[in-house]
Amino acid sequence: MGMLTYWVYDGTFKIAPWFACQLYTIHVQLSSEPESAFAPAISSLMARKTKAAYKDLFCALCDALPQSYAGAHFISCIFCTFQ
Repeated sequence: MGMLTYWVYDGTFKIAPWFACQLYTIHVQLSSEPESAFAPAISSLMARKTKAAYKDLFCALCDALPQSYAGAHFISCIFCTFQ
């Protein structure tokens, strides 16, 4: 996942199960071709909609990436929505 350069982050509330307030997903573009499809790569059930909760999610994602990606500029663009 680390070498995929376009990532889209989005959260939805309507389909989250009763014990979570949000389903947060990260989609990645499947190739570098401009019209390439996106596919879900990571899903997280968020219990809270706080800055700390999102920071924990993004820190866990960074920790999960292989060490060889540390400091690499492999992401060209991130689209993220906040509500």
